[in-house]
Amino acid sequence: MMMKKTTLTLFCALAIGACTAGQDSVTAEGREWIDLGVTPAVSRLFEEPVFDVDDDENADAEDALFANGAYIDHEDGHEYFAPSLDEEVAQSLRDAMPEWQGELADDLALTNEHGVSLDERSDTLEQVLGSDGRILAPNPGFGSYASIGRYTLQLQGVACPSGSGNCTASCTGTLVGSRYVAISAHCVYDRGANAWINSNRAGFNLRGQMCFNIGSGVTCRNVTSRKISPTWRNSWSTRARHDYALLRLSSAPTGTPVMRMSSLSSSSSIQSKQARQFGYPGTPPNGAASGISQLHGMGCSVTSVTSTRLNHNCDTTGGHSGGPLYYQLSSGRPFLLGIHSGSAVGINNAARVAGSATRTWLVDEMAGW
Repeated sequence: MMMKKTTLTLFCALAIGACTAGQDSVTAEGREWIDLGVTPAVSRLFEEPVFDVDDDENADAEDALFANGAYIDHEDGHEYFAPSLDEEVAQSLRDAMPEWQGELADDLALTNEHGVSLDERSDTLEQVLGSDGRILAPNPGFGSYASIGRYTLQLQGVACPSGSGNCTASCTGTLVGSRYVAISAHCVYDRGANAWINSNRAGFNLRGQMCFNIGSGVTCRNVTSRKISPTWRNSWSTRARHDYALLRLSSAPTGTPVMRMSSLSSSSSIQSKQARQFGYPGTPPNGAASGISQLHGMGCSVTSVTSTRLNHNCDTTGGHSGGPLYYQLSSGRPFLLGIHSGSAVGINNAARVAGSATRTWLVDEMAGW
């Protein structure tokens, strides 16, 4: 973000009382960003939330109470807010994105193609309540697996469960742009503390690190800034549809493939796909120590669809948060359907990406950033 300071006279009402007239703003990405001051931060382990059961009939009315746009934890140490992009400006920024140019829309591709073989599916397609259907990803540095990375923050002292020593907080994220990662908002922003979650261990990057398997090796990049939706920060409810965010990496991870975001819009089309969910669990089911070599997941089903949320029956545990719910064409090309968030009673939830407003938010917030 190029910093061009001005004095703010507009947009204060859009920040839900978070600013007052006369505050500084910066011009970047085709809009003005309100400078909210030094970024509030907390260091703690992530908590995978248990979600409320969505009342989707009231979802639009509830979300309308909150401003559209984005909050950013910027590398200059300040937090900013901006309203949504004007559509004309947004389109011009999208057109300039290498990730957007020549994008293959999966709803124009051949339908009813499945990329997961039957032997990769669990006998019990459900949340981990009995037997665990996850497998260790074979060759995690190849194919769709290579787009799935491990996000870590390094903690010490009272931020760790023991109250001392060192520990690691981890989530899963998906490379959806050359240097942009889609992830769950609860992996970067703690609503209880109303603050961004940072590393507090000396010698480690404040905003964490993303690592990807690539070929037989591993590549890592520091996170320089993070964005969340106002619906996550300002909503009083814990719902998967609010739980999405973006990370900006220090540079593009060389050789790591981008997972495209699905444009499928109909519920039947989404549910017809053989879904997959893979992530980096904090406690791998094979008993190994957690780490970049421990990518686990399974083939499963999307059990229900709303305009903002997907329910699925992939087995997951802590650490899978932020990971992709996706499918593959027979060619092997993967498409992101949703961002795994957590669980409700008897189901797992994902923020819907496919053909949704969340997809538009992710594309627009990458554009020009």
